[in-house]
Formats: sequence, C-alpha cells, structure tokens
Amino acid sequence: MDISNNLNASTLAFDPKVMEQHKNSNSPEALRAAAVQFEAMLTEEMLKSMRSATEVMSEDSLFNRDREQFYQGMYDSQLAFEMANRGTFGVAEQLIRQVAEQQAD
Repeated sequence: MDISNNLNASTLAFDPKVMEQHKNSNSPEALRAAAVQFEAMLTEEMLKSMRSATEVMSEDSLFNRDREQFYQGMYDSQLAFEMANRGTFGVAEQLIRQVAEQQAD
C-alpha cells in the first residue's frame, strides 16, 4: 500500500488541522493520517537522539546556541514528517496493514 499521496506537500509536521479533519472517522484516509503522524513522531524522536549525541561533542561549537537548537528542532520535526509521509521506514504502512486486518476480523 503506497502512502505517499495521503497528505499534500504543504502539510506541516503535526498539523492539528489534519487530525481534526479525521476526528471520529473510521475512513482509510483517517487511518493513513494517524499512521503517518505516528511514524513521524517515532522518526522525530530518533532524530532528536541522534542530534543530542552530536551536541555532546560540539558543546563549544559556534552552532550550539539556543536559537540554532530551536530551529534545528523545527527542521527535525518537518524532516521526520516528510520521511514518514514518503514511507521511508514503513512503520505507517505496517500499522495500516495491522489495523486493516483487525477491522476485517
């Protein structure tokens, strides 16, 4: 199942409007949106862990400022969402399959 077309390119990471549109819905689109959001959250946590590991080595770096860290966090959130929306790791696709199987039973 290809999930790459479920959200358009202008969608922001963790956009509450997207989830509000699918609130109380059992549609396949709602399932895809929730699965992509879940994969994005997992991916963002992975990116945060990777970034925090590199920050330890660059404590005295010119780029280790609160402002840069704030914008890097925003970038990581959007990057995680874009990766999830493209199905980079396949977590959302697997969730969709599992939920579809449970609903079929």
